[in-house]
Amino acid sequence: MGESLVREGDVIAFADHLYERGETFRAGLEYERYVFFFPDGPNRDRARFGIGLCYQKRGQWDLAVQTFRDFYEGPLATQAQFEVGRTWFLAGQYDRAREVFGCISDEVGGADEAYRDRARVAMGWCDLMGKRWREALETLRPLTGEQARWLAARAREGPRLSHKRPTVAGILSAVLPGAGQVYVGRYGDGAWSFLLAGSLTWAAVSSFHSDHPNRGYVLGALAFGLYAGNVYGAIVSALNFNRDAEDAHLNRIREEAEERGWDIESAK
Repeated sequence: MGESLVREGDVIAFADHLYERGETFRAGLEYERYVFFFPDGPNRDRARFGIGLCYQKRGQWDLAVQTFRDFYEGPLATQAQFEVGRTWFLAGQYDRAREVFGCISDEVGGADEAYRDRARVAMGWCDLMGKRWREALETLRPLTGEQARWLAARAREGPRLSHKRPTVAGILSAVLPGAGQVYVGRYGDGAWSFLLAGSLTWAAVSSFHSDHPNRGYVLGALAFGLYAGNVYGAIVSALNFNRDAEDAHLNRIREEAEERGWDIESAK
């Protein structure tokens, strides 16, 4: 009996050791081995939960979620639900993650009260990563924790980021080919659009004047296609400018949060 208990403890301890070292594949096998050989062992739930964490670390999102959901009816329900939300967050599915954290925020109480604020901060993270600045601020503003206040300040910066209006870019390029690209800072593209559209238009008009209508029609069609592409390109350039500005802001948030030792797991 004593030997069995020692072996049981050794298996779970070795699995934990491998997990802490980042060897999640081997750790997962050890947790599986524990569950197989000690189905009624005192660390059975810990091993099963560890399997889910290994799936999560390896990016096997669906398997991780499925494993954590098996705990929804037991004493680890809230912790498992939080890990489901974190799994979807790590997978980049911020809406699904926010929905899970929202359920925790609305439902927990008593001994699980500590998870309420963690879930709300996690909801703020989801809103930020989804570039929903105002929603993030509304979620985080009532919270008093240091991380929540810092995230709320970053959310306030979102609407003030430098943006370019796609409509303005399109109108400018419609009036003068290349002007929309210049508006968003793509000066080389703007110059090429102006030169190519102008050259083709001039060539088409010259063909008609020199009594070469067929060539004029071909060149005119090319000029119109380039003109339309120039307008579309200006709109896309403005959208890309805005996306890049927001992505850069999010990268700064991630980097500074990492320096502070903050992430969605430590949300509080």
